[in-house]
Amino acid sequence: MGTEREYDWEVLESLRCLNPNDYTPRIISIGPLHKEDIRLKAMEEHKVAYMYRLYCRTMEATNRDTDQTARNCVQAVLGLVTRARACYAPSFTQISDFKLAEMMVIDGCFILELLYMSQYGIAEGDPLFDNILVMHDVKYDLLLLENQIPFFILEVLFRITFKWISKSVTVIDLVLYFFKDMNILSNNELTIKDYEEGHCHILGLLQSCYRPKNTIRGRVPTISYSATEIAGAGVTFKAQKDGDSLLAVRFKQSSFVPGLGTLLVRKISFRIPVLCIRNSTPSFLRNLIAYEQCYPLSRHYVTSFAFLMDRLIDTKDDVSLLARSKVLEHNLGACEDVTNLFNNICNGVVLRDFYYTEQWSKLDEYCNHFGPRILISLRRLYKSTTWKTLTVIAALIIFSLTLLQTIYTKLSTSNSGGGERARPGGINVAGKRRGGGNSVGGVAVKEQWCGRVQVVAVDVVVFVVSVDGRKTVLLVSAGRGRRWGDVCCSDRWRISGVVGECRWWLKIWCVII
Repeated sequence: MGTEREYDWEVLESLRCLNPNDYTPRIISIGPLHKEDIRLKAMEEHKVAYMYRLYCRTMEATNRDTDQTARNCVQAVLGLVTRARACYAPSFTQISDFKLAEMMVIDGCFILELLYMSQYGIAEGDPLFDNILVMHDVKYDLLLLENQIPFFILEVLFRITFKWISKSVTVIDLVLYFFKDMNILSNNELTIKDYEEGHCHILGLLQSCYRPKNTIRGRVPTISYSATEIAGAGVTFKAQKDGDSLLAVRFKQSSFVPGLGTLLVRKISFRIPVLCIRNSTPSFLRNLIAYEQCYPLSRHYVTSFAFLMDRLIDTKDDVSLLARSKVLEHNLGACEDVTNLFNNICNGVVLRDFYYTEQWSKLDEYCNHFGPRILISLRRLYKSTTWKTLTVIAALIIFSLTLLQTIYTKLSTSNSGGGERARPGGINVAGKRRGGGNSVGGVAVKEQWCGRVQVVAVDVVVFVVSVDGRKTVLLVSAGRGRRWGDVCCSDRWRISGVVGECRWWLKIWCVII
């Protein structure tokens, strides 16, 4: 971009210590940062061989000998070596300008020949291309932040060599074609709108492909909803297919009658890109995020998307839901691996701008409506284990049966036309009572004092169900006069012969028959 500065291409130690392997080359070194790694020395011969092969192709196209092409490349890079050196840490100042230029020429010509062989399908019989594991590791290493050479070096070498071989393509075209299978999004091609825009390196070029269509930025949301909570509130996840923007996200509400806006909503969907998780995806994502963290002029496109996915994915159930909705594909094996990836990928990351503020605000507004809010609260309360849900279902069944029994008893009493009958808990309809109590309008009631509020309860059945270590009180009542009473109950409380115990404030129906 013409604005490179020191330290931009080194991963911050706060990120490296969390996942060091995702920032370390496996098989090949590009640039000076990992040049002395003994594990990577075996590939140096292959890089020189690729460089010489590119020189031979240039000689066939220009009738210049290979030595002349080599001299042209070194002289051109020497004129840019000061600018190139500024991209790396000061610890490499001891390397002479000529050595650094020679290193850049070898690495740059290797990359160009690699891209050429991939583009034109002439890789048969090549030791790198014939070994699928080696080629995968080469692609993996070329996408590491610390394994880059400046993109302007590649462009200069491209003009000296490759442009004479084929004038119909650009170096950007070659890069996008070569890394098409490393794309984190499924069924989308890596594209770039502005070919004149400058790029730091190959990783920076690919990062610019993920620029969202909506560049409105905002603060990171403090409230998060998991995918299962959103789906439980009536929102459907769908694949977002936007050819203009790979990372476009959209929250959409459709009404029954056009023109009514969000009134009479019929269909609610949250559209996100189809994310494809491969074995190389965690490293690719982390290096894109590291680049956005290290380079001051970079926009946080990928970091925003990672934060969005971190909000949506909390458990393996969220991963399963997104997979069933066909907005997530992965071959990592267990769903827990995908969950761990997104729960940890933003650790140590600072998000300067969030590019999905508008869509997330719309989702948050919908989830704060009464119905969705209740559904989300219930799911958060009982989603951890299955037995809690079963306990609540059993309690509701008991509640319903008891309510029916109470109604049936009330109707039977009305039809019998009076008579003296003993009620449970010492209550007698005819005014006779066993134990303490008073008579209100000829009807016996039982009084229980709790704190400052007098509770008058007749024919009230209390069930105590243990849920999540707490005692939940379910009340069944029948009668005509009702009023609310704030009750603080402590120790043991007997109503209608059923013992209940609770130790918090609750509201109950106080019934007078």
